[in-house]
Amino acid sequence: MDPWDEVIQRITPDLEAGEAELRSLMQQVGRVTQRVEGLRFAMRYAREAKADALTQQTGPAESTPAPQVTAPGSPDIAVISPTKLAEAVVDAAEGDLKTQVIRQRMSAMAGREITNDQVKGALAYLKRKGRIEHVGPALWRARRSSAPSQDLTPTAGAAGVSQSGENGWSGRPDVLTRAGA
Repeated sequence: MDPWDEVIQRITPDLEAGEAELRSLMQQVGRVTQRVEGLRFAMRYAREAKADALTQQTGPAESTPAPQVTAPGSPDIAVISPTKLAEAVVDAAEGDLKTQVIRQRMSAMAGREITNDQVKGALAYLKRKGRIEHVGPALWRARRSSAPSQDLTPTAGAAGVSQSGENGWSGRPDVLTRAGA
């Protein structure tokens, strides 16, 4: 047997154990990431609820908040709508998300299984309302508020009357030919 084969045989179990440990750690990172996203959502939801309560005390709101639905048998626990879950997941993401990733994160945040139909319906609604963008097959992104696009073409009134000699003519005959200079 070649000495290199012996080395490979000796380290192969270590490699397999390391790979198994890595998989376990990656699963743990995924669970912790989902918890953090859930907490971020809960914090944002609580802030919005507090703002809504303050608005209701001071006067009518511009838009009426969605009614809170409670789970049967547990009146103290609010069930968050798939639309709010989908929006929170997409908003929390730094980039584009696949539909299945959105569904998995929604399920983790809700503590219950969210169906593909619920996800598709929520994403379609949010897209229709202009709150998210469909950027490719099964890819979604939060619509970020951006500065208004700047059109670099001046309007005729803003540009004024040109004295540059464009189109071969100017109000002054010596501009193009330099005659008289």
